[in-house]
Amino acid sequence: MYVFRENKTEVIWGKLDGQDYVVQEEKESAKKMTYQQWHEALGHPSPDYLKSNNYSDAAYLPKVPKDWQCEICITSKRTKRKPTSTTDTETRSETPFELIHCDLSGKFSKTSFGKSN
Repeated sequence: MYVFRENKTEVIWGKLDGQDYVVQEEKESAKKMTYQQWHEALGHPSPDYLKSNNYSDAAYLPKVPKDWQCEICITSKRTKRKPTSTTDTETRSETPFELIHCDLSGKFSKTSFGKSN
């Protein structure tokens, strides 16, 4: 069994041993992945989690670069800002029924698959 990239370069190859394939050769490119690439491939775990006993292969990962930060992790932990008072006052109505929010879908004229109107 051979594993190739899209550009047809070989990554690894394995030899059938019973019902299992045993990897016969490991390419150097697998060893040269950056910490960021491993971090992304493992689902963005924190460096502290990887150092703990929860991840047994942590010793094989590259060291965490000094002052390292994952932009995706930072963005995903952000919260929305509270609107400023100027934005709030611009959308408020002055008199009743000046601004109306409603559901526009209403009742459908077509019968559904369950024969409902």
